[in-house]
Amino acid sequence: MSNRGRLLRFAAPFFGVLVLLSCAPAPSSRDGAGGSTAPAAPKRLVIAMQVSNEQDYPAPYGGSGVGSAALEHFFIFHANLTAFDSQKAIVPRLAEKVPSLADGDWKLTDGGMEVTWKIKPNAVWHDGAPLTADDFVFGLQVYRDPAFAVEPRGELASVANVQAVDPRTLVVRWRTQSILGNVNGNEGVPVLPAHILRDVYTPGDRTTFENSPYLTTQWVGLGPYRLDQWVQGSFIEASAFDKYILGRPKIDRLVIRYLGDVNALVANVLAGEIDLIPAGAQLDINQMVSIRQAWDANGAGSTLLNTKSTRTLYLQFRDPALPWAQDLRVRQALIHGLNREEIVESLLFGLVPRADYYVPPEEGVYKLAEERGIPKYPYDLARAERLLGEAGWTRGADRVFRNAAG
Repeated sequence: MSNRGRLLRFAAPFFGVLVLLSCAPAPSSRDGAGGSTAPAAPKRLVIAMQVSNEQDYPAPYGGSGVGSAALEHFFIFHANLTAFDSQKAIVPRLAEKVPSLADGDWKLTDGGMEVTWKIKPNAVWHDGAPLTADDFVFGLQVYRDPAFAVEPRGELASVANVQAVDPRTLVVRWRTQSILGNVNGNEGVPVLPAHILRDVYTPGDRTTFENSPYLTTQWVGLGPYRLDQWVQGSFIEASAFDKYILGRPKIDRLVIRYLGDVNALVANVLAGEIDLIPAGAQLDINQMVSIRQAWDANGAGSTLLNTKSTRTLYLQFRDPALPWAQDLRVRQALIHGLNREEIVESLLFGLVPRADYYVPPEEGVYKLAEERGIPKYPYDLARAERLLGEAGWTRGADRVFRNAAG
């Protein structure tokens, strides 16, 4: 039996914290003669994270590109063929459409798949160069270069090769079959600007390539914001990209500040220096509650709690041959005897729900699990004791349960 098979699993909610400051709208000015309204001032949003969450570069294909902070940087400065909307549905981004088996652009082969993507004709890089299928071929070539030793993410390891049929047509061939064949987001086939980076990469000097400013302070991507200035260890300034595939963002400028620790984040929020702390800042729920209490006292702003996933804890069965570890009823009893509601109330201020499955309750697969009758294990001491009794365990005067063998 594998180590994972020897574990008793239960899940607790894991949350992302989003903190917003309320901001009064900028006043409009009118000239005295005609009474016309002056142009509105550019909209500017200041975001903050701990400096430890600053990324090596804005595309999570290696380096420090992990966790929520990596995703936030990715979605600000970069893009890929698809994304997930707020309902967890696959939606096209750089692609004209999401491939499907019904349409024939997603085909099952002998043990594998072949997926054809069409790139939107108006997809361009931040420098104005058109996005081409060759940028994906080049991105995968760099990603799989043994010199970089990048660990495969998602299901990218199952991709056999990528072919550029023409500038706007990309064919991805898989070694395996997967329900994620028509998904190509932040963990999919990477896309890099071949027109900029190929000349740096081709000579074979990997150190020069990895140190290229085009991977950091001069990043050219496909996202809604274009990088203007990056003082590493301090801040990033970015401006709305006029030619972004979904249209120009409504906020004109972004500033991402990198601060030393959580206490510095909280102090800057309460001082009104920061507009938003995203989930990637890893603000602990205790700090969020402190901010909420301070704001509730003077009406300065709002806090929003976003449950994004579940945190799973494992009880280790050190010896899986022991009789209590082998009996399903005993394992069920252990979960029924665990008061997760009290854990949430005492450690998480009662702000997140108890997790019964491995996904947040708002996700479609959670509702499907309920419809299919996958069992839940709420806190129920009477039921726990009944299950133990059925398994041959009785509680003695010392309140310890023992089986017939003692």
